[in-house]
Amino acid sequence: MNKKIKLTALAVALSLAFTACSNNNNNTAETKSNAVTSAKSDEASNKKIASNEDKSNEKSTSNEEDSKASKFSSEDIVLRRSLSAPHGEGSFARTVVVTQADKIITASLDEFQYFDEKEFKALPNQDGEKEFKKGAKEGKILGSKVENSDAYSKLMEEKAGSTVTIKDNFKAIENFVSGKTISEIEEVINNAEDGKAIDAVSGATLVDTKAYLKSIVYTAKNDKFAVKADTQSVDNLTLKSAFGGRNTDNSVSDVFVLLQNDKIVATSIDEYQYFGEKGVPNSDKKFGENYADKKNQLASKLENDREYSALMKEHAKAKNDISENFKAIEEYTKGKTAEEIKKIADENEKGKAIDEISGATLTDAVGYLDVIYDAASK
Repeated sequence: MNKKIKLTALAVALSLAFTACSNNNNNTAETKSNAVTSAKSDEASNKKIASNEDKSNEKSTSNEEDSKASKFSSEDIVLRRSLSAPHGEGSFARTVVVTQADKIITASLDEFQYFDEKEFKALPNQDGEKEFKKGAKEGKILGSKVENSDAYSKLMEEKAGSTVTIKDNFKAIENFVSGKTISEIEEVINNAEDGKAIDAVSGATLVDTKAYLKSIVYTAKNDKFAVKADTQSVDNLTLKSAFGGRNTDNSVSDVFVLLQNDKIVATSIDEYQYFGEKGVPNSDKKFGENYADKKNQLASKLENDREYSALMKEHAKAKNDISENFKAIEEYTKGKTAEEIKKIADENEKGKAIDEISGATLTDAVGYLDVIYDAASK
């Protein structure tokens, strides 16, 4: 990583995101989106979590996570997420799992791939001249397979004779794991053959079903990006999600909320941006061939938290890590309805921190609340 070269630009970038460093320079910083995107490449000097997940998916599902004592009780309901590469080299998966003890309550699968701009729906911030769009080669957009289920499934049918949409395949896998223990799913995995559909997973015809199940098990065991829900009852729980880009034009936020009836009991925030050379899974393979610049790869802010936050503290005097900021917003949303979140967002000014969110110094807190509202109100 050529951090020294980019330290000046990083200071400009940090002034955009943190109140403590704004000093009335926001307007100047906002005009330097190229510097922002380039500067945030310093975020990527972290352990390659995605690579570790790929390796865990290639091994048996009994991994070192088993030997670690969980920080959660057997009664706690926990929302977890991870990134992996269960299906080839041209995409990466985002897996979200809700557990209580060793039982999976619900799960969510999606994969992200580059598509032709004119034929598929893009994730936010890829229209016009927005900065995030510049991270991909001309004519390509980053899209969700679930959001593009019909168009993507048509390609599956043409190339592989598939008669089940990708969305329905993912849903079949999600339904299969819901209510099962981790060990029950591992037993299915251990008895399954690589590269073939699993008869026990009714409705799923994907030849990589085994790999998706491994991703779910890995996520269920991994406490790194885990959020404890504000309830211990499994009654009336609903998992919802939304993508957003209203807080900035150089990234895409990826938000999950777990609701009990109409109240949020857990929220999980991550954000994807082009920076650095250690991006999401398959950045070094076919997926990464779509980058406009190999030195600015698509990466997760959560997975780059340590080094990014260290640089923020060193050069912008920030006191809180990006993960701590996300955590503060997540905790603040607990117990609130979608409409209560919207009211708070509407009452506060964009470009400024929200005083009542203790521990969050991000000047774009309103933007994150907007996406949380979008998810919770679906």
